[in-house]
Amino acid sequence: MSWTHASRRHGIARHAARFFVEHCGLVYIQQAPPDSAVPDPRLVYLGDDEAGQPIEVIGVEMEVGANGEGHLRVIHAMALREKYRGQLWTINESRDRRSTEFALGDLTR
Repeated sequence: MSWTHASRRHGIARHAARFFVEHCGLVYIQQAPPDSAVPDPRLVYLGDDEAGQPIEVIGVEMEVGANGEGHLRVIHAMALREKYRGQLWTINESRDRRSTEFALGDLTR
């Protein structure tokens, strides 16, 4: 994982963003804005950090290097913006529903 200077602009520490990305489990693929200097799709990670605060981390998959592995270049990290709240709420509600259905299913066996 590597970082752009802009990824620290909103006060999310690198260690917090790294932990979040490694444990997030919810990633959207978003096309680059038309005016972006980097045309690669973005990976948008949404969820709660270790302290339970909703955040967003956005990165770009970098090409495979000499070691045979690619890596994520984090370009943005901040408290969750309104534009992503609906997506996060929908996923959390779906996850809660599946957990309830799984638990109820266990009771009937």
